[in-house]
Amino acid sequence: MSHFFSEDIEKSIEKYREYIILYRNEMDICMQNWELFEEFQKNSDLFNKILGKTTAIHSFNTIQYSLIQITWLGLMKLWDDDNQHNNNVRFRLLYTFINSKNYLEFMKNRYEDYPDVIVNFNKNKKEFKKLYNKYFNGKYNHIYKELKNIRNKMLAHADMDNRPTYTHSMDELREFYADSIRMIETAYALFNVGINLEERRKIVRRNANRFVAVMKGLETSSEG
Repeated sequence: MSHFFSEDIEKSIEKYREYIILYRNEMDICMQNWELFEEFQKNSDLFNKILGKTTAIHSFNTIQYSLIQITWLGLMKLWDDDNQHNNNVRFRLLYTFINSKNYLEFMKNRYEDYPDVIVNFNKNKKEFKKLYNKYFNGKYNHIYKELKNIRNKMLAHADMDNRPTYTHSMDELREFYADSIRMIETAYALFNVGINLEERRKIVRRNANRFVAVMKGLETSSEG
């Protein structure tokens, strides 16, 4: 039985275990904004009924737009391109590391007596790569490109000559968001850490739903 050990790769793995906490934090901000936006959209008739005949509707629309802006920005932080000048949160950094020869050799040798660990590792690595390539190189690449364009030309800068447009649907954006959540879960698994962001998402959505319930209560009291 061989014992492959590299202090450098051990230190790198520990460093990435710390990094992925920042990925989770960015995703949590996305969740807080997207789930509330979705709940607002789902109950748009209610808000229009309560606020539609008052100038308060303008503030409500501003809140909705802010929610989708923060969602766009958060997703594009996670999907940002490589930048040699910044060590910023981005899936590309994880993608490169988990496919590096040193990391693969380390995992193979460290867990050679634990085939179930290697099976799970390969399963999660395959899923992470598949989801990454789905948007970065695959047929859904237009979503990534369009959000990048929105971020660069509208959110980070106000381009006066070439305003961004997009063709992706809300369903496609919803899938992009859900796949991004799953990528962080698989990234955690690749560094032997368990996390369930779906449970967190449910809590955030429940909180958003309770906000809407308060608004429904206001509607009922005003009718009474």
